[in-house]
Amino acid sequence: MEEKMLIFVNKVYIDLLKKSNCDKSFLRSAELISNMIEKGHIEDSYVLIRSTYEELMGLLSKMFNPQFNIDAKISPKEIRDEVIRGVNTLFENETIDSKLLNEMYAYLSNVSHESSTRNLLRNLVNDNKFTYVISCHTYFNLSIISYIYLNHIYKNKEELSLANKLFVIGICNLLVAMQNVLATLTREEIEKYNAYFFTQRDQNFINKIKTEALEMTNDLKQNPITDLELTEYVSDINNLIEKFHYKELYNEFFSNK
Repeated sequence: MEEKMLIFVNKVYIDLLKKSNCDKSFLRSAELISNMIEKGHIEDSYVLIRSTYEELMGLLSKMFNPQFNIDAKISPKEIRDEVIRGVNTLFENETIDSKLLNEMYAYLSNVSHESSTRNLLRNLVNDNKFTYVISCHTYFNLSIISYIYLNHIYKNKEELSLANKLFVIGICNLLVAMQNVLATLTREEIEKYNAYFFTQRDQNFINKIKTEALEMTNDLKQNPITDLELTEYVSDINNLIEKFHYKELYNEFFSNK
């Protein structure tokens, strides 16, 4: 179920890209990556995800600053830093900030080059216990780079509301998939799991996330989400899916027939 939803999110994102005046090379890469994940070519897909992400940073840097010169001597960090300087201009959603852009690059660099992270990926993707969650995680990483691009293309447009809500749904489904597999693991397998999913996170970051999670938990206890609010959220996204003509695609994935 979780993987189906993440595939659905990516298909909608790719279709939104097609409907826009997006870079055709980026679009072809996103479609190819999706096919690679579907066929189980996870390791290879990450090499292309990383190069596509770097390509996107180049596109966005020029959109922010048309005079920005990208030559053979420029580093990926310099290009990314130019995008970071323009985050408030390029993007509507505050989710896209320097933290996301830098962490995405760090993770993709490690998982696409020969490293302990890539070795772990190679090990886990061939383990039946992990295959499903690794696939979900890879689909989600593809959705992140498409989401970043869509956030610029559809800035101040209603389509971005659909992209935003699908991004939240993608996160929720990934977390459910991660939690489900975690409940089945031995202590040794949990060590591998943590090493892979948190390999880029230093202890200070982990402590910060734990603190934020505790604060969110306490806030939800004091201000629980009501059934009405949940119903309104679901109703809103259903309306957006129908408005932008994705109801038929949704039914292909989730119809009980």
